[in-house]
Amino acid sequence: MYTGGQEFKTKRLSWFGGLIVYWMKEAFRTGHYREGITLLVSKGWMIRLAVGRRAAARIHGRQPVEVIRLEQDEAAEPVLAAH
Repeated sequence: MYTGGQEFKTKRLSWFGGLIVYWMKEAFRTGHYREGITLLVSKGWMIRLAVGRRAAARIHGRQPVEVIRLEQDEAAEPVLAAH
């Protein structure tokens, strides 16, 4: 089982699609045209997912990162490190 299960399957596959695009471009850049075309043909559906997710991110804009402050409650006892 992969992290996130079925709920995050599309996100996970689109992420892999982005990696496939990178390696496909590297294959073409270094003259390995057969390998690049093989990646394009066999994993084209993952590449389409990656392109779609990137387009959606550009259309909707990137979401800000959520920051959660971790402050120790002054009333709580201090945490001591065990040696």
